[in-house]
Amino acid sequence: MNNHTARYTLLATALMLSTVVVAIDSRAAASRYQPDTDRFAWPSAAMGYSGHGNQAAAPTEEISDPQLDPLTLWQAARRAAWESDLKRSSTLYWQLIGLQPENPDAYGELGNVFVQQGDWEAAVDVYYQAAELLADRGEMMMAWRLQRIIRGFDHHRAEALHEHLMRRR
Repeated sequence: MNNHTARYTLLATALMLSTVVVAIDSRAAASRYQPDTDRFAWPSAAMGYSGHGNQAAAPTEEISDPQLDPLTLWQAARRAAWESDLKRSSTLYWQLIGLQPENPDAYGELGNVFVQQGDWEAAVDVYYQAAELLADRGEMMMAWRLQRIIRGFDHHRAEALHEHLMRRR
């Protein structure tokens, strides 16, 4: 299998496996996490996260409606992704992460958008963050699944996550 074919096979596998990580029901995902907007300055500081290594850059565009609730953001982000408006989709997912920074599903879906854009490094960054959040919640099986996805994109980051997850056992 050549490198080009392998990358697309990996992309398809990543998208299939990551759907396990993300919430199937937007309403359930949005309601699981209470917004913690006091923790961050709105909007730019809310867009970042404390990951490892290179971090995916958060968009700097202003949020058009800071009153959007998480469910509305989930629906709009998914709709934008389905309509191939990946820039808008990633912006909306960053907004959701600003409201719910402990939500691994938002990071997982943002990673899917980055994969669709071909931005493997950014995808690895947010998948890594999702895996850490899942491990924090005790969802180790899901964290290990993301570690396998990350391995296909960046072996070194996958090893770092492997070590991190092994310490949590």
